[in-house]
Amino acid sequence: MTDAEFRRAGVVLLIALIGATVLFRQFPQIDLWLAALFYDGAGGFMGAGESWQFARHAIWNFALVVFAFSGLAALVAWRLRRSVLAVPARIWGYIFSLFLLAPGLLVNGFLKAHSGRARPAHLAEFGGDKMFTPAWTFTEQCDANCSFVSGEVSGVVALAVALMILAALWRRILPEWALLLLYAGNGAMVAFVILQRIAQGRHFLSDATFATLLTLAVAWLLWGLFGRGWRVAPRKS
Repeated sequence: MTDAEFRRAGVVLLIALIGATVLFRQFPQIDLWLAALFYDGAGGFMGAGESWQFARHAIWNFALVVFAFSGLAALVAWRLRRSVLAVPARIWGYIFSLFLLAPGLLVNGFLKAHSGRARPAHLAEFGGDKMFTPAWTFTEQCDANCSFVSGEVSGVVALAVALMILAALWRRILPEWALLLLYAGNGAMVAFVILQRIAQGRHFLSDATFATLLTLAVAWLLWGLFGRGWRVAPRKS
C-alpha cells in the first residue's frame, strides 16, 4: 500500500464511520426492524441450530489459533531475525497487535464491558424485559458482555484482514485458484458471522457494522506503524 492509498483508506474509513453513526442515530428503528425478521414470535430467534453453532465456533477457534500463532511467530522471527512461513516479524507482530487491540481491548475490554446495551433477545419487543437503546448510547440495560459492539464480528474481521495480508505475501507460491478461493472464503466467513449473530438475536446490525468499521480503523492505524514502506513482491509469471 502506497502512502496515497493509505491516506485514501483512512478518509474512506472516516466517512464510513461518520455515515454509519448518522444513519443509526437518526434511524435507530433499522436495528429493531431487521432483528424482527429473525424473530419467530414465540420467544425464539433463528440462527441457533447446531450447524450454525458449529460453523460459528469453528471460525472463532480458528481466529484464536491465528492470534496465538501470530504472537509466537513474531517472537521467533524477531529472535532468529528471519521470516517464519515466509512472513517477516513485523507482519506477524501486526497481526498479533490487531487481534489484541481491536477484538481484545477495544471491543471486549471496553465497549462490550461498558456500553450497557441490551441484546435483541433480551428486549421487551422480543419477549425480554430490557429497553432498546440506539447505537453509541451508553446505558445501564446490561451489566457485562453487552450487545454493543459484536466481539465475534470484530474477531472475524481481524481474521479476514490477517488472511488477506498472508495471501498477499504468499501470492508468489499459491496458485491463482487458491487465492480466489481464499478471497471468496474470507467474504463468506465475515458475512456468515454477521448474519448468524443477528439471526440468533445476539446482536443488532449496528453492532456488527461498528465492530467491522472499528476493527478496520484499528487495522489502518496499526498499518501506519507496522506496514508503511512494506511492498509485496510481484507474482511469478
